[in-house]
Amino acid sequence: MFIGRELEFNAMTKYFYTDRTLPKRRLSATEMAEINGLYRVIGRDGQAVLMRWLVIIGLVVAGLCLASTLLLQIRRPPPT
Repeated sequence: MFIGRELEFNAMTKYFYTDRTLPKRRLSATEMAEINGLYRVIGRDGQAVLMRWLVIIGLVVAGLCLASTLLLQIRRPPPT
């Protein structure tokens, strides 16, 4: 167990550092390639979620337009 001010958390690597006087280790080329690949996956998933929401919103808007058109047709009196 450590006191909070004795730790440093690196959000990029998800590591807790207990000794801040030690230099941070540089990532190897293989590790950097893996991390870059993970960021690309996260970016693609974020775009996919955004596109799904846009499609859902578009469908809701189209449904509301159709429903309002149908309601106007039903409420309109027949021509005489």
